[in-house]
Amino acid sequence: MNRQDAPKDSEIPAMIWLKQIGMTEIRFVGRGHGIGPPDFIGEYRGKKIAVEVCLLPNESGWGRRKETAFEKKLEALLRKIESEEKIVPGFHWICEYDERDPLPKKACFERLKGKVRAAVLSARMHEGRYQEFQISPQDEIGGRGITLIVLGIAKKKPTFAWWGTDSGQIIEGDEVGRRVASVVREKADNVGKSERAKKHDHWWLVLDDEVTYALDILSQGCEAALLKHVREAEGHELWSKIVLLSRMRDPEKPQDSPLWFRPLWEGSENSLLPASPPPSIRNRYHGP
Repeated sequence: MNRQDAPKDSEIPAMIWLKQIGMTEIRFVGRGHGIGPPDFIGEYRGKKIAVEVCLLPNESGWGRRKETAFEKKLEALLRKIESEEKIVPGFHWICEYDERDPLPKKACFERLKGKVRAAVLSARMHEGRYQEFQISPQDEIGGRGITLIVLGIAKKKPTFAWWGTDSGQIIEGDEVGRRVASVVREKADNVGKSERAKKHDHWWLVLDDEVTYALDILSQGCEAALLKHVREAEGHELWSKIVLLSRMRDPEKPQDSPLWFRPLWEGSENSLLPASPPPSIRNRYHGP
């Protein structure tokens, strides 16, 4: 079975980013002309580049499928309440959950609806100023529960972001570093086995970041831990570049605004990447 003929999932923001940095002659490869990687081929500063794309998933907590289902349900509830209360276009929200707490079952979700409505009404009363709301029923909390955070009033399109927390802290550099190192090893192994591997001298690994969203939220020590894991990862030397890419955009800027990225590794054989635009969210613990 051949792969799809057009980019999908993580390949879409990756293609947008390749154009953003000035890569030319970009071609989506798929599996139509051989077995295995890369996902894209293009030219950058006079060199032909093979680009492999991979999702850097958030593997902690309730599990991605359950998280996604609950996230969509909660966002739909927020937008429904905002619509009923004639709050247009709505607020920017973040939701955190503690991994020590269980995924809310249907009956529990019904109980937290009142708390979600109270959060929306309070956000309206305070004109969208930064507030945190505990929406888990008290008898369901084992850790820090589920926290709903309002970041401000949307001028155009309201947004909703979701984070699992690790014993009350966002997943930071050391844990992210281990995950990235694991992906680097796995992808390097896949490229080494590929029929196409010998056809390309320069390989880039682009990681669609679902974990940190932007390294700007990490402390200096955590970022150093992340970079150390990457540069010591088995197989990292195969890659000319390893890049962390965030698909999160500033909601107040045009939807075609540049994506934030962070090179985690750049070999000496390629030209350096241009400077990244600033991340959309700088520090989620401070109000707007």
